[in-house]
Amino acid sequence: MFPRARKGVKKIFAAELITLFVSLASGFLLIFFESEIRQLPQTIEGLSNGGSLEMNGWIVLIIIGLAGVLSLFASLINLIGYIQASRDEASFLGALICMILKTVLSGFGSYFQQSSEVFAGVFTISASIAELFMIILTVKGLVNLSYNLNSRKMVARGNVLLRLIAVICLLSVVAEILVFMFRLNVFVTSLLFSIMITNLVLSLVYYIIYLVYLSGCCAMLSER
Repeated sequence: MFPRARKGVKKIFAAELITLFVSLASGFLLIFFESEIRQLPQTIEGLSNGGSLEMNGWIVLIIIGLAGVLSLFASLINLIGYIQASRDEASFLGALICMILKTVLSGFGSYFQQSSEVFAGVFTISASIAELFMIILTVKGLVNLSYNLNSRKMVARGNVLLRLIAVICLLSVVAEILVFMFRLNVFVTSLLFSIMITNLVLSLVYYIIYLVYLSGCCAMLSER
């Protein structure tokens, strides 16, 4: 009963948990070590010239290094998980393509960050759209598996989650586009920034629901 999907979904769930941990660690750094992060380039340059670091500097470097390694590990697990799951459910193949596309677009966005604000904004927004389709296709694949396993409860929960994700993510993408287009208008930017903060809170809620649904689908696939 979908053994490859079972293994793949478990890996996707594990990758999401690691990603959540990395996000929390990054938030911790931004809140408690903001000044050290701003001075990080000078700190690294000082170390290369034989300088020394204070305790806070070492904490920041260790957490950033650990977060980078875990992010790469999560990406690898995610990739393997989607490849395995796609052998039993075609929607995961579409999600895999969107995940690769998102990674490439994010890379281009980072590359043009200093040289071209327009290109950086276009690639960043495109990456957000690719991520939206990746999540939708992932949930769609889980719903299809639930339907094939006659789990009406998981099908209903998945359809509700699909609507929630579509609404919140589309609002986030639209807000990103509008902020990029009207970034010179202080009033509009402030208003849209408030909208994005609201979407961020809502996104956190749907992400938790998404993780719970992923966990439930792992249990469902294991039982069958």
